[in-house]
Amino acid sequence: MIDQIKSARDTALHQAQRLQEEAEKRINVLKHEAKEQMEEVRKTAATAAWWLFGTAITSMATAAIAGVLAAGGLEFLS
Repeated sequence: MIDQIKSARDTALHQAQRLQEEAEKRINVLKHEAKEQMEEVRKTAATAAWWLFGTAITSMATAAIAGVLAAGGLEFLS
């Protein structure tokens, strides 16, 4: 009877340990995937920031040219 109890206990402990190891593996996989997604988001945000900067510079240059043309064109260069 005692051997059966010990065997049942050992089986339960083994199953619990196996489940814990499996859960830890899944957690590690999820952590890795989250890090990869975070890196992709960072890259996308950096690209978007550069596009925004480029758009702002282009708009500024266009506005400056329009201002020069509205003020009489490029006559001051002649």
